[in-house]
Amino acid sequence: MNWHKSSSLQLVINDLNDIAADAYRHRIRPRAKKGGNGVYDASNGGFSYLLPRRYELNLRARFEVVRLSPDALLVKAMSLEDPSCFMKAIVDGRGQLTQIEFPVTTGLSSRSSSTNQLPSSTQVVSVGTALPHPRLLKVFEDF
Repeated sequence: MNWHKSSSLQLVINDLNDIAADAYRHRIRPRAKKGGNGVYDASNGGFSYLLPRRYELNLRARFEVVRLSPDALLVKAMSLEDPSCFMKAIVDGRGQLTQIEFPVTTGLSSRSSSTNQLPSSTQVVSVGTALPHPRLLKVFEDF
């Protein structure tokens, strides 16, 4: 899959949203039902979130939970065709993607209309509806 196409990126972001929803369901489930008991890790007496096998790998990417905290988790998606193509996303305590980082070039708006291709050099761009809480950034700053 060509991650330089915006449609490919949207599909991977959709996969990340599915993972975020699954993680949130785990977070709010009580310990008696093998849930997180209000947190993503085991700090509140529940079970730590583990990525289910159905989310680990698909035709687009390989996914992994890189880091857990009580209120957030960091998920990484890596292209199966090109390991230099990756995405990282922070899932907040509400089960929403608050920050997504992915390699693109100088702008998503500069793609060619005929091929739907994005330029090919890479830099990391952060996208999100809200800035992550400073405490979340501190947890994940050294990734």
